[in-house]
Amino acid sequence: MNNANAVHYTRAALQSEQGLKDQLEACREFSAHNGFDVVGEYSDVGSGVSGQPADLQRMIEETSEKGVRYVVVQKFDRLSRDSGSFMLLKNTLKQRGIDLLSVTEGTTDSPEIIILESILDAAAKGAEEH
Repeated sequence: MNNANAVHYTRAALQSEQGLKDQLEACREFSAHNGFDVVGEYSDVGSGVSGQPADLQRMIEETSEKGVRYVVVQKFDRLSRDSGSFMLLKNTLKQRGIDLLSVTEGTTDSPEIIILESILDAAAKGAEEH
């Protein structure tokens, strides 16, 4: 994984500025340990916001321009707590050749994520048939 461009994404509730700092520090340590060249850091405040937060949207738009190979988050739920939105974001990144990495949970190729993808895919296909 060494010598690849990465960006960091953090998100925390309004009252949790320390939470953002802790997430960012964890992402920085992870990237340094893996030899990533960090080309951007994005942060949104307000974990309960609806829709896509502004910096998350900006990150997605800018990743291709910066030659990003990895998006690093402390935990996957920082990207989105809604499983459908999470999978859509993950697939958008994947289509651009970008892997999503979690400091605490590993990669999105973990068995748990693969099972979740299968369930969501089956549910989507079932909804299309009706």
